[in-house]
Amino acid sequence: MSNNYVKSFIKKDFNVSILGLFVILSALSGGTIIFSLLQMDGNFRVDNIYAMYAYLSRLFVMFFPVLVWGSEFRNGTINLIRISGKCVEGIYASKYLTYLFSIVILMIVSFAEVVCYGKITDVSVNSMQLLGNMSIAYFVYGLFFFGLGSVITVLCKDTTKSMITLFLVEFCGSLVCSILGQGNDGVRAILEFCPFSYAESAFSFANFSVGQIANISIIAVVLNIVAIVLLKRRGVV
Repeated sequence: MSNNYVKSFIKKDFNVSILGLFVILSALSGGTIIFSLLQMDGNFRVDNIYAMYAYLSRLFVMFFPVLVWGSEFRNGTINLIRISGKCVEGIYASKYLTYLFSIVILMIVSFAEVVCYGKITDVSVNSMQLLGNMSIAYFVYGLFFFGLGSVITVLCKDTTKSMITLFLVEFCGSLVCSILGQGNDGVRAILEFCPFSYAESAFSFANFSVGQIANISIIAVVLNIVAIVLLKRRGVV
């Protein structure tokens, strides 16, 4: 597949307005916490700033894949993938690269805000450790939801239905894991292998353990492979 073809997909999928909106809202939310600390003696810590920012970032990370693939089905351009003779894997990869580039921008803004907070308040912030933890969190969480969102959208073939389905899957998955996690040790041990039992909290505080990184990465790779297979078989309207 030619580089120009890949670039055309990346350019088409990169939504500056939506990304800009999330960046502005996230920055304002973190800025509000900083203002509360400096001017109103608010009881916040540096992790509260990142957690607030991560909440809005998480929404973007979750729903961006649905927007990307949903627009293809809505406009009927998904059919072109099948008849163009181009590599489905390559097109899928180009959309993921656009997605990855977008969440990296969100991560950089979040990192900069936390570092600025440390400078303003003279609070010690281990910048390199923070950047490393955030990079891992955004990458594995993003890879997981890109696969999950892509699978759901290819099956639903509708943006609204896909968003609702993804929200319900994430919400119900987390709720079920929380309820079952109060059971015996055997059940809790099994639930440790379900991303819904830890992913939201680990992403919100950029604190994935080595085992969680391995677990969610394996599941994410499987989901993305399934998404590609479904695109080849059901990627048509």
